[in-house]
Amino acid sequence: MVLASAIGAYRLTATDPLAMIDFLIASAACALWLYLRYHPMQVERVASIALVLGFLFFFAAYLVAPQQGNRLSLFFLLSAAAFFLKGIRVGLWWLAAIIVAIVLGYLAQGSGSKFSGADLGTAILYLVALAGVFYFHETLKSEELARQREHDLRRELRVRMEHEKQLERLAHYDALTGVPNRVMLADRLAQALARAKRDQGLLAVCYLDLDGFKPINDRLGHAIGDRVLVEVTRRIREAVREDDTVARLGGDEFVVLLVGLQAAEECVGSLQRLLERVARPIAIDGEELSLSASIGVALYPDDEEDAETLLHHADQAMYLAKLAGKNRYHLFDPASDRRARSHHQLLQEIRSGLAGGEFELFFQPKVELASRRLAGAEALIRWHHPQQRLAAAR
Repeated sequence: MVLASAIGAYRLTATDPLAMIDFLIASAACALWLYLRYHPMQVERVASIALVLGFLFFFAAYLVAPQQGNRLSLFFLLSAAAFFLKGIRVGLWWLAAIIVAIVLGYLAQGSGSKFSGADLGTAILYLVALAGVFYFHETLKSEELARQREHDLRRELRVRMEHEKQLERLAHYDALTGVPNRVMLADRLAQALARAKRDQGLLAVCYLDLDGFKPINDRLGHAIGDRVLVEVTRRIREAVREDDTVARLGGDEFVVLLVGLQAAEECVGSLQRLLERVARPIAIDGEELSLSASIGVALYPDDEEDAETLLHHADQAMYLAKLAGKNRYHLFDPASDRRARSHHQLLQEIRSGLAGGEFELFFQPKVELASRRLAGAEALIRWHHPQQRLAAAR
């Protein structure tokens, strides 16, 4: 806009037609500039309009001033702008249009043109060479962009994979200690149970709860408590084999899966090591902290239940270990548990029968056979059980 205005003012006294074309170019540039300021998202439309107007104005200047030898330089500028603004494919179409315009203008000017056929061929050759330079540059740019895009995709893939690994670790592993959490434990327990069934081996589900951890956590704070948990986890992992699983359920509760056992006595050594390692004093910030562990154990197939029930039975056994004095382990007894459950079920049915009027009082006489005299009577409570036959209780 500025350059065309200055050249138009310079040519105004010499060549009015060229000056008018320069002023038209300046006006068009000003209009497009103002339009672009208020419509900044219309860059492609402004570029197309600018190329069309430039082509028309430059072709007009080429026809109006045949005596000026530098008029073809405008087409070099237009070709470069087309490749720069529209890319290789559209730029080649503009190059073809420019070459056709140059040839037609040369033929229309006839003898009035100051260009020879060699000059025309040289100009066209330079235009093609310019297109080759842009094409080569665009090819290199495209290859570089492709390499950069591939590099970015690989980096994004690595970041995504790392992110997925972190999410998977957060979902399946305890954030504090790094051992499997409750979700991963369920999967490991199901696998261990399937393996024990397949190999006809033994599986020990050990439910471990720390004794004396809460006072330490309350007195010294959660930061010290976390360090204690990390150290205890390390000791538990050292006390078991590599194939065994150590999981943290939360707080100071852990579960240890002892797999590949051939006899129940094999897990005794691991349980003793667990109790011994946990009971060792823990030195933190110059202070020795002492705690112990209570462990409940459920054995498969002695306790032939599903994974969830095995874990529940180990939890029950752990509470019995605490009641027995802590710092010990207790094996869950399926037969004793069945007797306890049967007795509890009977008490529940009796309460329900009393509330439902299922009991009836009967008197049965007692007779002395020798004298055939009525000696007394005994009272019987008979239970009209809804599922079982008539039962009696004296």
